[in-house]
Amino acid sequence: MFLGYTGEMRYTSFVKKIVVKNKLLLFFFFWIVQTGFAQSVDFQCSRLTAYSSLSSQFASKMVQDSIGFLWIATDNGVNRFDGHEIVVYKAYDEGLASTGLVSDQINELFIDSQDRLWVGTPVGISRYDKEYDLFRVIASTTKTNGLEVVDIRCILEDSLGGIIVVSGSGIYAYSEVDERFELLFDSGNLLISSILFDENNGFWLGYFDGYGIDYFSSFDLIAPDNHFDGVSESTSVLKMIMFEGEVWCALGDDGVVVVDPVSKRIKKHYTYDTHKLNVINVAVDKRSNLWLIDHSGLKLYHPDKDSFTAYYNYPEIPSSLRLGVVDLFEDKQGNYYTLHKGDGVYVSFFKIGFQLFN
Repeated sequence: MFLGYTGEMRYTSFVKKIVVKNKLLLFFFFWIVQTGFAQSVDFQCSRLTAYSSLSSQFASKMVQDSIGFLWIATDNGVNRFDGHEIVVYKAYDEGLASTGLVSDQINELFIDSQDRLWVGTPVGISRYDKEYDLFRVIASTTKTNGLEVVDIRCILEDSLGGIIVVSGSGIYAYSEVDERFELLFDSGNLLISSILFDENNGFWLGYFDGYGIDYFSSFDLIAPDNHFDGVSESTSVLKMIMFEGEVWCALGDDGVVVVDPVSKRIKKHYTYDTHKLNVINVAVDKRSNLWLIDHSGLKLYHPDKDSFTAYYNYPEIPSSLRLGVVDLFEDKQGNYYTLHKGDGVYVSFFKIGFQLFN
């Protein structure tokens, strides 16, 4: 059972006591929790019977292509999972070859509207070639193709379907004709950590090292339309996502900040259930649920009550959420995957539960 609870329930210590004292009482208690609090997502957990090995247990990101393959980013290459086995893709000749990944250390995975997989690394970017089942180098330290810095932080599309790459202080557009990157915007001395486009092709920028969040309505602007401060000096904006018209920003030790683009109002979530939030990621699943990912587990947001349901690891219950979650992904079948720092990838099958395949 993948456990979740709301702040009002506060039963963590109670769970630990009744596990030891009475297993029957534990079963009855969780039955009450699940039936009495239907607003939380119900995960039923079990272990996969057949599994293959990842190239690394440090998994950071997952995407799914149109065929159904799941692509997993690790600190030792990219893994493709077809539901039965894993195929590993790695760099050749320390990234100097024209094919393969530029580096085995993966920063970013992105599948564009043409179903092409892009892989960003600290030393360049590669793209998957389906016909030959290999990666081709798009930019690297030896062939930058217009990039001033090749440490790829973000890959995404603009409203017209153009490929946008963030590297260093620059935002670049990829030319399909010239196969080169063109500089669209330079933030000067501010290193960009995160970017988010709105429906009008305006964009939000988050920065490293406490420089806050900016909104620009156009790439032609020198100064932002709006600047949002209120973050600590050393705080970086780790991820931004749009949810119900508001921008949610993961700020690590500073929790999460929510910006209303219309009223310019800022709301902060520093703590949950008396515990300080350390939000390293935010995600919206295919059911339009918003999730916070922090070092203690997962938080499912309930907009109607402006509250969260929390999912934690319980050592006494082997099927509970594993430690070290860094991202959450829902596939096209409605299965949830959690990616972990040092503990691989777990899957919670829709109405079945979490199972280990690494």
